[in-house]
Amino acid sequence: MVFDKVIYDETESKILFHLRLYSDHRNRLYSGLHPKLLANHFQHELFHLKNALIINVEQANRLLEAFALKILKNKEMIPYFYPEYMSSVIGIDTVDRIVWLQYKFNFRPGMVFSPKLCPIQFYYMDQIHKMSKNIIFKTGNPILYEVFKAKYLTNSMVQESFIKSANENDIFLEMEGDEEFDYVLILSEIGSLKMLISI
Repeated sequence: MVFDKVIYDETESKILFHLRLYSDHRNRLYSGLHPKLLANHFQHELFHLKNALIINVEQANRLLEAFALKILKNKEMIPYFYPEYMSSVIGIDTVDRIVWLQYKFNFRPGMVFSPKLCPIQFYYMDQIHKMSKNIIFKTGNPILYEVFKAKYLTNSMVQESFIKSANENDIFLEMEGDEEFDYVLILSEIGSLKMLISI
């Protein structure tokens, strides 16, 4: 059995996040919110959800509603709700697409992420950025715009995406990927991710 819960902000008429519970021989919870994020904040609740004996739809809905309420009450979760740029792409398959990224995504050279170019993929990368912000600022190497331009703005698609999502006054933080390729985070002055490019 599969149970879906879509969490809305009634005042702004927008979707905040999805929850999906699969119940067969064991319960599995999936969400647009990153699994590590949920595990860090809701270990007890996840244990309860995964081990509950679900006998009907009403019980599953009650469990999901109770869990959603805990998420909504936790102010640390607010930055991880679906942002405005996702509103045009949220549909019935949104949670499937995000969950696929959570478990199957392979970060490699030649990738470009921005809210306008690929909102769902960017949302996934932005969640990781937010969860890892402290480490990123300690390990990243700030580079000048001229260096960034010469190294990363190498084709028209990347240049066009950059013009739409960022500008030369942003912060350019170069990182080393796990497979020894470089990537750059383009950040606002307050450290919010605006774009990511790998080479």
